[in-house]
Amino acid sequence: MKDWLMSKGIECESLDKKSVQKIQETVTNDIKEVLRLYQQLSRSSVSKYHTMLNAACEDGRARAMSTRIPLSFMR
Repeated sequence: MKDWLMSKGIECESLDKKSVQKIQETVTNDIKEVLRLYQQLSRSSVSKYHTMLNAACEDGRARAMSTRIPLSFMR
């Protein structure tokens, strides 16, 4: 993304939330849209990892993801 922005004449050191907001104040609508999509994709990727980590059991595996039935009910 930094290379793409550089090709558009925009220099940036970071692509964190504050930096992207600052960049959006000075660019065209097309670049604003690309940056908005970039931020959305960044968030969703990270949230998927958090969700996977939260679903893991003690042995590192995720079980019973497709149902809400307690495992004790299946015995």
